[in-house]
Amino acid sequence: MNIDRVLILSAGKGTRMGKLGEVLPKPLWPIGKTTLLEFQIKYWLSVGVKEVYINVFHQKEILIEYLKEFPNVHILEEPELLGVGGAIHNLARLEGINYSGNLLVSNVDVLCFDETLFKGLYDELNNSDACLNLFSTNNKAYREVCVENKKVVGLEQAKTDEFLTYSGLSLINLNSLKEVPGESNFFTSVCNFNENNIGVFHSETLEYWDFGTLERYHSSIYRILTTEETRLKQVLLDLDLYTEIKV
Repeated sequence: MNIDRVLILSAGKGTRMGKLGEVLPKPLWPIGKTTLLEFQIKYWLSVGVKEVYINVFHQKEILIEYLKEFPNVHILEEPELLGVGGAIHNLARLEGINYSGNLLVSNVDVLCFDETLFKGLYDELNNSDACLNLFSTNNKAYREVCVENKKVVGLEQAKTDEFLTYSGLSLINLNSLKEVPGESNFFTSVCNFNENNIGVFHSETLEYWDFGTLERYHSSIYRILTTEETRLKQVLLDLDLYTEIKV
């Protein structure tokens, strides 16, 4: 299993993080002894991803200065906010990539852990243009991903108490993409399930962490501090990015 590169999506405006989000970029919000962004950089490198790319737009000067500590990552400055689809195409057209290889896409504010996660995504990609990591939830704040025969067939507001939704982690076959310039939506220019073969990987044992809003950030941090055994805490400890605190 070879994952060529990861794109850590870090260009958003952080509008869901309250007043503090206006001055502190969400990728730099703390987790353990580190930040969400540093954690993702070190985690993806630790599991064998070859190259790390980070897109920046909002408060990009702060992020670029911070990333000077990580000389081996590639920074993609966006002249305008490109959206997730646009960010992927912006990377894919780079010289030396030219829409080739596979790309792991990860939101900086979402963390997912499962022993079978990478193999599952990679195996499904063999039969698809892209593979989305899904998890089961009852939270109606998320949209339902409709699936038939392990393929995406729709995206809609949830109508049932328990449903599958997109975790924010996906594996994309760049060879299957048609070039789209400028800003674009992920489900329009990259994972268009009406035109492309979009597979899914769903594990019942996925550990999912969402830091995407102020409320979810506080809830996730509290969960880290008060839950003794989680995969996230173990990874933080393994990477020397966490100190035990009694709450």
